[in-house]
Amino acid sequence: MLIEAVENEVSDLHIEVEGDDSLVRHRINGQLKNVDTWDSVHALKMAQVIYTVVAEEKDVTFNPSEQQAAIINRELLVPGEGNIRVRVRLNTIPAYPSGFNVVMRILKMGKAGTKLTFDMLGYSFDQIEGIKESIAKPVGCTIISGTTGSGKSTSLSVMLTRLVNENLDVARTSCSIKIITVEDPPEYEVPHVTQSPVVRSKSKDENPFSAAIKAAMRCDPDVLMVGEVRDEHSAELLVHAVQSGHQAFTTVHAPSALGIVPRLRSLGVSNDVLGNDEFIAGLVYQALLPVLCNECKVSMETYVNKVKGGEYFVEDKFGFEQLIERLDKITMPEEKKNIFFKNPCGCSECDKTGISGRTVAAEVIVPDLFMIDCFFEGNDTKAKEHYKKKGGEFALDHGITKMLDGRADPRDVEKKLGRVTGAVRLSKIESLKNGSAELENPVLNTESDLFNIEDSSSAENVSKGTTVISLTNKKGGLSSKPKNPKLNQNNEVDESEQNNNESE
Repeated sequence: MLIEAVENEVSDLHIEVEGDDSLVRHRINGQLKNVDTWDSVHALKMAQVIYTVVAEEKDVTFNPSEQQAAIINRELLVPGEGNIRVRVRLNTIPAYPSGFNVVMRILKMGKAGTKLTFDMLGYSFDQIEGIKESIAKPVGCTIISGTTGSGKSTSLSVMLTRLVNENLDVARTSCSIKIITVEDPPEYEVPHVTQSPVVRSKSKDENPFSAAIKAAMRCDPDVLMVGEVRDEHSAELLVHAVQSGHQAFTTVHAPSALGIVPRLRSLGVSNDVLGNDEFIAGLVYQALLPVLCNECKVSMETYVNKVKGGEYFVEDKFGFEQLIERLDKITMPEEKKNIFFKNPCGCSECDKTGISGRTVAAEVIVPDLFMIDCFFEGNDTKAKEHYKKKGGEFALDHGITKMLDGRADPRDVEKKLGRVTGAVRLSKIESLKNGSAELENPVLNTESDLFNIEDSSSAENVSKGTTVISLTNKKGGLSSKPKNPKLNQNNEVDESEQNNNESE
């Protein structure tokens, strides 16, 4: 079962038991797919064997009426790939009224020949430059946020790999800095890094995660990576690590990059610490968007027409009309040609899913002095407005860029990142319509009949005279990363400097 899952690039394997029946499901590229059905007796036996015989770090017996967790470490012979070591995080929960779920997160360890980069993950050029800037700081914490399963651990491993590569000797056999990680458990192997798992003792006097961080700090690290800041104890120890002159990396659960700051505050990190310009090196948020299959994706015009003709079924037709209306508000006519939807039937290339992979939609913020001052004041709203005013890109804007590249379905963008009309792009278009920006592009029409989308090259599309402008740069992103503001003696943005930046 595990070999089949690894062979098919399954990230999570679900066994869902309800009454007399059970369902086996695979999560591939973020989408759940039914793959088998068992009777409940067989499912219970399988769960018992997996938990009691195969798993490690577990209770004595499997109990379907309790929440349980375990780890599986195995080397599997996978056809076409050879021996693959996997680590499986197993969790079980009871399901009302008479069932249970077993969920296994499958992690490939040390993939041979695979060297992930930020570009491969889907970060934009400007975002990669921001990450490089934060990693280059000798002191401070780079923090990644996102939901469960958003790829935070993968991005952390790429950051650490880059840091290692920058400090290898000529022979590339020795790293000149000591990097220690504290993970529960380690997910991906990083060469030249000491990866320390959290050891759970029978004593309940001390939090095992905090104990592991303390132990790591006593081992002379130059860089400390804490898998997750999950409570006040680990947050306090992270602060101590940075204040003692270390570079640190970690993850938290927060809804945005700037949302990391109030999250840390809720874990007891004071404004004095957050407002220290040597504490936060970089703030990163990421979500994963499904990538449309290039072989079968459907253009927006075709998709709308097939919905209108009844060939494609949409559960909420009015909601779909509203989506098209929102897309109309944030795009120019010629950009609509680049918007595609997932083919509901898929094709042989994507195993009938319509999806070929996943890509990051992210925001990367290297706080400038003005933003750091806002953190000190506890004024996160002011920091966000400053970031927006300087042309900062949010994850939604990044997702829209990928949508306009034809890689992401608009519905997935909104599902993961929010309504497209909440993007910075909308306010820029509105400012152009109000005549508050210099116009360079020819006169174009931004209005269209929702279910009667015309070819953008037709005369009707330039008839109404609404002026629009391309908001994407040559690299496919929105505006470039803002310069740090110049502060006056009152620690406020110098107005002349601000006006110069705006005119630029």
